[in-house]
Amino acid sequence: MTKTKFLISLYLLILQNCASGVEVFAHDGKHGFEKLFVFGDSYADTGNGGKDSVASWKEPYGITFPGNPTGRWSDGRVMTDLFASFLGLHSPEPYQLRNRNPENNGFAVVIIDIYEAFTTVIRSRQQQGRKGFEKPLQPCCVGVSSEFGCGSVDGSGAKKYTVCAEPESSLFWDNIHPSDGGWAAISSFIQATIEKLY
Repeated sequence: MTKTKFLISLYLLILQNCASGVEVFAHDGKHGFEKLFVFGDSYADTGNGGKDSVASWKEPYGITFPGNPTGRWSDGRVMTDLFASFLGLHSPEPYQLRNRNPENNGFAVVIIDIYEAFTTVIRSRQQQGRKGFEKPLQPCCVGVSSEFGCGSVDGSGAKKYTVCAEPESSLFWDNIHPSDGGWAAISSFIQATIEKLY
């Protein structure tokens, strides 16, 4: 009998304490993984919050990918999406929607320290002077004043935020969350680490 391989990844984040979980199923993933369990916060969340109560289900979130809000705290994909793709798995389904499967024997555990990946991306983009991420800590989507944030609207529904012309040039989408392009840069460093393990 062949043991099922699992990958459990913990996103280690400083000052982040909201928990969410994601489970991904696939049959022929790269590197031999069939399931991916992710424990994390809004950096890993693929849409667990309620559509009526969470800003990530409203515009302008999701404008880069897939073109509409999906509950991800980015203009597009989050780290979990990119990591699943790297492993050859389908993009994660939110924890609240997943099918429960009690099978849990024969698993591998990998802890991913995204702090190091973030600092590497910030340092390398600043040192190399590339077009992208010229101001790595400046978000793309911001409120028009300190009272508002990305996605804010007033009582009449008027937008109280601005979005930069090129989201792919910003490491951060809003004041906390990386953009689709930011996650792609961060994931490239993490993928190199995973490839060394397998």
